[in-house]
Amino acid sequence: MTTSIITIFSTVFDMVTMMIYFDRILKKRKQQIPLAAFWGCFVLMQIALYINMVLFTGNYSFTKVIITMSLSTITTFLLTFLYQSNLRHRIFVTLTFQVFAFFGEAGSAIIFSLFNPAIFDTAGILQDTLITSSSKIIVFLLVCIAIIIFHRKEKDYTIKYNLLLLLTPFVSVFIILSIPYQAMTDDNYTKMSLLSIIGLLFLNVINYYLMDNILDGYKLNETIKKIENQLVYQSEKYEQLSSAYRSTRSIVHDTKKHLFFIQSCVENEEYDKITDSIKNLITDLESKYIKINTGNLVIDAFVGNHMTMAEEAGIEFNTSIKVFLDDIPVEDYDLCIILGNLLDNSLQACKKLSPDKRRFITVQIGTSEKFFVVHVVNPLVPKELFKDAKSELFHGYGIENVKKITEKYEGTFTCLTDEDYDISVIIPISRDSNGVRIGAMKPYGNNYIRVP
Repeated sequence: MTTSIITIFSTVFDMVTMMIYFDRILKKRKQQIPLAAFWGCFVLMQIALYINMVLFTGNYSFTKVIITMSLSTITTFLLTFLYQSNLRHRIFVTLTFQVFAFFGEAGSAIIFSLFNPAIFDTAGILQDTLITSSSKIIVFLLVCIAIIIFHRKEKDYTIKYNLLLLLTPFVSVFIILSIPYQAMTDDNYTKMSLLSIIGLLFLNVINYYLMDNILDGYKLNETIKKIENQLVYQSEKYEQLSSAYRSTRSIVHDTKKHLFFIQSCVENEEYDKITDSIKNLITDLESKYIKINTGNLVIDAFVGNHMTMAEEAGIEFNTSIKVFLDDIPVEDYDLCIILGNLLDNSLQACKKLSPDKRRFITVQIGTSEKFFVVHVVNPLVPKELFKDAKSELFHGYGIENVKKITEKYEGTFTCLTDEDYDISVIIPISRDSNGVRIGAMKPYGNNYIRVP
């Protein structure tokens, strides 16, 4: 009975270890495969390996080794087809897992030969279970190390997390080595030891998933913070947009007053007053005029506002904007995210550089027959200059938002860092048979309708 329980737990532990490795390296499981069938494939693999073990019980020939290794490799490779991946990744995962299995068995034998060699002088269920279980835990440990190395660039995998993840398998192997020799010859001790090994296998799996849930919770909190910061940031951008709109309305209103006054002067033949009125009008226009005037409020507001801030900071600001308003395929909200993040990043980067360096921002926005392009260039800035959280937000999460918007419109995002920091967003323009952009507004009587 105890032997059956040990076999079941060992089999389940093997399956879970392999699934953990596949999930973390191959990542995307094929969702079209039902969960029952998914688990069934892993169970079939374990059954095939178990039958192989039974058939070769007591056989230690070279033939057994070759057949066992071949069967394990083939079944592992076939299981990788449950995941969305390319052939290179499938081969990598298959071979590395086989290497882990080899080092698990070899490592277990070496450890016992060094710290508890008496185990090889006796034979029994406990002795086999101790060696087998320790080899499985070593494989699990190697899988955890591989996952940590594979995700080493992710900030969520902290040193504290890695240590806590690896601690349990290390301690488990130590506990197995500490089982006294008396347990191998006493039936009561044997049963208790076997139950302890089951508990250790169970503990390793539970610890991994608890740590994984903690990591997911940490990632979720970080995402929430970033989203909250991005919402605040986006609110500021909309306030800039609103301010530009109010400024435009104010210019129109004041200009109309001056023109009405000039019309009145002409009608009353009071020509000497016209000169003063024109001077006042020019002064108002120079103080309130939006420097960029394409007719698109988002482009005018963001580029104009950043041009002013750049000039105040002594930063060279160059623009080349040639757009047909009806051909812009991006909604105003999304265009705010693209321009707001890219221009803010460029401005912050230039401000990080000392005034003796060349500080410049080049903005190119244009529409062609097939594409809408936003191209922003600024000098490269060393990463160590971005130490504050706000800079990390704009240069990290902000760029990710730009990428998502680009993907939404089936466009292309490129970032070159050869000489300068050079970002391009290229979004295709879909047109109907008449050459009108799909999604554009066209006249229909006294109203406008959207082209389907």
